[in-house]
Amino acid sequence: MYAQTVYIQKFKHFMTEIDRLLGKSIEARRSLLGLGRRALAARVGLSEAAIGDIEAGKRRPTARQLFDIAEALDLPVPEVFPSIAAEAAATTEAKAPSLPGFSDARAAAAHYHALSKPCRSATFSFLVALQLVPDQAYEE
Repeated sequence: MYAQTVYIQKFKHFMTEIDRLLGKSIEARRSLLGLGRRALAARVGLSEAAIGDIEAGKRRPTARQLFDIAEALDLPVPEVFPSIAAEAAATTEAKAPSLPGFSDARAAAAHYHALSKPCRSATFSFLVALQLVPDQAYEE
């Protein structure tokens, strides 16, 4: 029971971080386009306060709202997320111990998670297949 509680707490923290990063990404794109919160809110049918809460990471948009926001910002939905992967990698990197190769592993993980699900699946299958090849195949 304790382990489950700890897992749920970590998951909630993780989701809160994703909400914050998503909001930051939306705010950055909105600012880049020179749109105010009120203008974006009018385009997507939400209140200005709701847009502010989403940008602050205090409110999680529904899938429909996310699609509407992305469309209003002239941005494909997946384009909202690359900055999240980069920021998460940078945040994790800052907290990571100074071990040789550790930053490379974090960068690889960030790139892996930025891939679409079919690409991640194919990449994982490829890596598993590499493990099955005898070491002699790599020797010259």
